[in-house]
Amino acid sequence: MFSPDSRFYAAFSLAADLVIVNICMVIASLPVVTAGAATKAGAHVTRQLARDEGSRPFATFWKQFRASFLPSTGYFVGATCIAVLGIYEIIVIRRAEGELISPTAAIILEAGIWSGLLVLIILTARFYPACNLKGAVMNAVRDLPRTLCAALCLATLPMVVIFTPVGLGAIVTYVVLIGLALPWYLIGLILK
Repeated sequence: MFSPDSRFYAAFSLAADLVIVNICMVIASLPVVTAGAATKAGAHVTRQLARDEGSRPFATFWKQFRASFLPSTGYFVGATCIAVLGIYEIIVIRRAEGELISPTAAIILEAGIWSGLLVLIILTARFYPACNLKGAVMNAVRDLPRTLCAALCLATLPMVVIFTPVGLGAIVTYVVLIGLALPWYLIGLILK
């Protein structure tokens, strides 16, 4: 059971590697501006783990963090601005519904914004592993079923936070331990 060749040891080792990557992602994301580079580095290391290519997640993470800082940070800032604007627009539409706009128009507008946010999640799932926006769009369209599964992995945590009454302590514990790295590992498995 505790032999280095056993499945239990392999699963435990993978879990430990994911925790290490996740802690690196949390620390590297503390200055919020560096969250894009942290996500890129985490996506790279977890993809290596999914392919059984990596055995030094800590060193690989920081090497990748430094190597891809500018493109991933630019995408992160742009995507975050678009997402915040979309969420703000949904709040404005919900407050204006019935007073300034009809319920039907509100539903149509909100559906359009949610569709845009879904496209942003799809592009994000494809962007960070390669750090190439044109390639992300091409890969997303070429392999849409896998891309949608990968986007579902990214959207799971926000959906749980929005639609379930889970306590803040549980969410913070999950995010700090494994919540940032696990979706990228699953994406690595899906897009293998």
